[in-house]
Amino acid sequence: MSVIDELTSATGSRDDVPNQRLARKLADASASRSVKNDIQLLVTNLGNPSKAIRSDCIKVLHFSNFFSFVAIYGLSDHLLDLSV
Repeated sequence: MSVIDELTSATGSRDDVPNQRLARKLADASASRSVKNDIQLLVTNLGNPSKAIRSDCIKVLHFSNFFSFVAIYGLSDHLLDLSV
C-alpha cells in the first residue's frame, strides 16, 4: 500500500486521524530506506492536482516533522519548483 493510499482523503475519513497515524508510522521507521521513498512520494504529491491530497501530504509532513528531512534527502529543489 502506498502512503498516498493511507492519507485521510484516500480513506474517506473526515478527521486527521489517518494522517496522524501515517506520520507516526513514518517517524517510527525514520531510519529505514523505505521512509525516504515515502517522503519523496509525499513531497512529489505536493504538486498533485487534487487539493485534498496536497493538503494531506503537507499535514503528514508537518505531523511527523519531516520537513527537516526534506533537505537531508535532497528534495528541497522539488519544493522550490512548486513555488514557481
